Amino acid sequence: MDNPENKLIKGLIVIFISLAAMAAAYLAYALFHTVIARITIPILGHPYPTVFTRPVFAGIMTILYLIYCKRGNSELAKAALISIPAGAFMLSFGIAFFKLPLVVIASKTAVFVIFLLILRRLRKDWTYYLALSVTYLLSMLY
Repeated sequence: MDNPENKLIKGLIVIFISLAAMAAAYLAYALFHTVIARITIPILGHPYPTVFTRPVFAGIMTILYLIYCKRGNSELAKAALISIPAGAFMLSFGIAFFKLPLVVIASKTAVFVIFLLILRRLRKDWTYYLALSVTYLLSMLY
């Protein structure tokens, strides 16, 4: 069993990695968006609807996360990196429904609950829940 100091250190590491991972994911989305725009605007002749790229990006991030979980060794990294797919879905809904604040809250909360249920079913460590909670709180501030 971990002593309280080790738990605190693990928690801080998970929070720090989660924040860094979310920042990297948002930069990756900006690059993804730019590449898609450079491809589609000349073809379509006008800006494409970005509402479609966000869920696609979230799906790609989820697939990459699952691949990492199968191959990665560090449970702390796996816990922290859950913030990427969860945050991508939460922000996708938040931006898609920005004119309907109650729908934004409900959709982000639904993503949070779905991820919580998955974590519970898989019997994951408390560090996963911590990373997911940080992601949820930050997405609500956005």
